[in-house]
Amino acid sequence: MRTVRSGSHKRELVREMYGSDVYEYYPLGEHIVAAPGVCGGRPTFKYTRLEVSTILALIAAGESVQQVAQERVRP
Repeated sequence: MRTVRSGSHKRELVREMYGSDVYEYYPLGEHIVAAPGVCGGRPTFKYTRLEVSTILALIAAGESVQQVAQERVRP
């Protein structure tokens, strides 16, 4: 694992298998990551290309969490 310092926080690059691919990411929380090869490294929900900023903007615009999930999350 590679360690990256961001301000006073230390983040470790995590590598794991996801299906048949190697998925690399820096954990930002339990479900939010910054994956260097996904969406330019901007925060996304783990294992998706759903950017956190986009989802928050939709909720701020009046969509419910349930609507966002039903329209954008695949089972």
